[in-house]
Amino acid sequence: MSFVPGAEFAFLPRLPASIVSRPRLLQRLAEYDGHPLLIVRGPGGSGKTTLLASWALQQPGPGVWVTVDASSRSRVAFWQRVVAAIVTAGLPPDGAPLRETVVTFESTPSLRTMLLRGFTALPETITVVLDDYDEVTDTEVHDDIHWLLRSGAKLRIAIGTRVAGALEDLEHVARVDTGIVLAPELPLSQEEVAQAADALGVADTAAVPEILAAFGGWALPTRAALLELALGRATSVNDAVARVERSGGFVLDPSDADYEAFLLRCSVARRLTQALAVELGGSDAERLLARAERDGLGTWSTQTEPEFVLNPFFRQQLEATLVTRLPDEVPVLRATYARDRADHGDPLEATRQYAAIGDLGQIVVLVRRFFNDLLLTHVEEFVKILRAVDQAELSRHPELLVMIMLRTYAKPGEPRLSLLHMASLAISAARARLGRGKPVDRISILLAILGAQRAAGHYDPALKTAAQLASTLAVLDRPSQEALAGMLPSAWVQLATTFFYAGDLTRAAELLHVAARVAEERDRAWNTVHAASMQTLVLAVGGDMTATRSALEKAEAVRRPQGWRGTYSSAGHHLGASYLALERFDTAAARRELAELARHELTIEHWALIANLRAIAALVAGTPNLGLTTLDRDLAAHAGRPPTSRAVSAMLAATRTDLLIADHQLRRAAGAASRERPYPSTHLARARLELFTGGFHRAAGTAARVAWSENPHPRAKAEAMLIVASASHRLGNTADAVEALERALELLDAFELRRPLIGIPRSDLEALLERLGINRSGFLSGVPDVFPEPTDDWTLTRAQIRVLKALEHTGRIDELAATLHVSTNTVKSHLTNIYRKLGVRSRPEALATARIHGILRDDSER
Repeated sequence: MSFVPGAEFAFLPRLPASIVSRPRLLQRLAEYDGHPLLIVRGPGGSGKTTLLASWALQQPGPGVWVTVDASSRSRVAFWQRVVAAIVTAGLPPDGAPLRETVVTFESTPSLRTMLLRGFTALPETITVVLDDYDEVTDTEVHDDIHWLLRSGAKLRIAIGTRVAGALEDLEHVARVDTGIVLAPELPLSQEEVAQAADALGVADTAAVPEILAAFGGWALPTRAALLELALGRATSVNDAVARVERSGGFVLDPSDADYEAFLLRCSVARRLTQALAVELGGSDAERLLARAERDGLGTWSTQTEPEFVLNPFFRQQLEATLVTRLPDEVPVLRATYARDRADHGDPLEATRQYAAIGDLGQIVVLVRRFFNDLLLTHVEEFVKILRAVDQAELSRHPELLVMIMLRTYAKPGEPRLSLLHMASLAISAARARLGRGKPVDRISILLAILGAQRAAGHYDPALKTAAQLASTLAVLDRPSQEALAGMLPSAWVQLATTFFYAGDLTRAAELLHVAARVAEERDRAWNTVHAASMQTLVLAVGGDMTATRSALEKAEAVRRPQGWRGTYSSAGHHLGASYLALERFDTAAARRELAELARHELTIEHWALIANLRAIAALVAGTPNLGLTTLDRDLAAHAGRPPTSRAVSAMLAATRTDLLIADHQLRRAAGAASRERPYPSTHLARARLELFTGGFHRAAGTAARVAWSENPHPRAKAEAMLIVASASHRLGNTADAVEALERALELLDAFELRRPLIGIPRSDLEALLERLGINRSGFLSGVPDVFPEPTDDWTLTRAQIRVLKALEHTGRIDELAATLHVSTNTVKSHLTNIYRKLGVRSRPEALATARIHGILRDDSER
């Protein structure tokens, strides 16, 4: 449906046949026609909804009606509902940005920009009526509305609310022209009461002033009193007023038990479809709903499937009566309503109903069906509901514990002990139930265990769980897949991520291929972004820059949700782009990509990769000491959070070793590389250290373990081949050196790699290139020279360290000789060697360098 100027107002509630015309109030609202914000505030039952619906019918341009409720009170859910209503109404033309706007928890940092872009691109200003706006609990929604209206969005907002809110603050009103109609203006006049009496068939004209005096024109009890007279249930005006006052606003006819029971049973539902009304209240639902509409108890929406919305004031009273009068029926009624809401795509309201009757098992079913919706749209409200239920019962449902834990994990500053406690509780509960139930239950519980293990930093057990889960998912039948519809797209990505962090990039790539297909089949935009993003990261870490570049270009070309950049799901994209930039030695571009993830850095699982790339950028820029400082700072910032995997820890240790070598801190580099880890990054770091400290035979042997291994990833092989080439060259094995270099160059060319070239001495690389007849200046143009020349004379002897320590107290040769009980010539010889090894020329330089390199610290400190 394309945009049509002057189109009808979409989703207006149906006005009752006996509506009272209120031209004076419509004229009052017309006075604010030029105002972008209109607020109608009054108590429940004062006629706000009817007034705004009558006003909306007179608007010349397109518009949409949105009723706010408990499922749309948070910022993400609110804007998701507003955008969905506008798009469903067909107001934005095909291809308009608003049609591509996907509002989720992930997109909140760029939400305002997304909305502004969408609204400013509309052909004409649209009017959005927000009824029951008092349900909104997220203060950012108020700020969003004001910001959009101030920023030129083609948007007009009309609000019906029962309470004064931030939108009426003087500061806000001063910045946005706001029309406000308050409660004193809403009461019915004598003429309007008379009109209502006539519409309902009340012949007694004397009743009008008496009822007006009794209720002050408040629409809700006024109509109720007139109905009492019209239906003959009251013997006089005083009797009608008294009956209404006793009942609190509306009198249920005690002689009509069916009608009363129907209303009581339906009061559990905020929205009633015809089918749900039959299920809750019986086969006569159609007639009884028509009567409820006539009695002014609610209105029909004009959605795709019409829904009857009970007046909130009545519904709350009726529900309280229901709980008191029919307590045994309440659980069944709530469960019925919860199933209906789930079928209509409202898992939060369904969760609220199941929580009210303590049925956490059904909430688990909802999590399986609506995992993404609950996590990306309603996570705050959902977790709030879970925290309010019986905690002993909650502890028996690992899937729900993990939902709470995931939200906790995403909060900066959450203490590690809190996360570990929740993870331990979830894992214990899950293992207790693992052997029970159907495959759906087993998969759901395994996913809970996997999430808890990863969040707690237990990657080795997580890998075993992932292997179990992958084999179970592979044989899942279609009905089981549908039961897990909400979890499956995320499940495949999380499986792949687990293997990625275990260092198995090949398996991770295979699982991500499945994840991308499942997300595409189920039309899950954010899961698609997440899977593609992780595919990019796996390629980049493995060193296939040709495929990485292609993946990054594809991401720019395909249609993606607005605001996808800088989100958790897009983290792999930015990390991959940073790897590619560093391959071209563009440190500024690499840091810009990392800056996109700054807001996630304290909570995202990829924090260690961010820290590693930041350190590599410093290495490439020729500032290794800055890289060491930055790396230490990043590690300290995450000291209180769960640890990263052993594979990534090995990567960080290897980067630290490289930084220490580049900073001439060979003693500390030897200490950093002393722990043996069975990962290519560890072998390469040790081989490089051996190369730069003169252990050429050992360097060649260690690097060969990677160069000739079955490891399919080109970066590691290219780096290893280059180390073998350099070590062979130093050993005089020219033929071996040239062969290794040729193989390395083939890998560099095929996979668009350049950064491995900085990992060996520049002089070796130049000499070998010359032997191959390659113009070294052209080939190495732009390649930084960051590492020192190899040396086999890099450690200080014990005697030299004694002299260096004595230098802290005096610089005089004779005093040094006396202190150390040696001759002055011996002291001079030691000082010459010390200065040469440290690359300095004076006592202050020697002491400063020794302190930086940790030479003057005790062995225990080192």
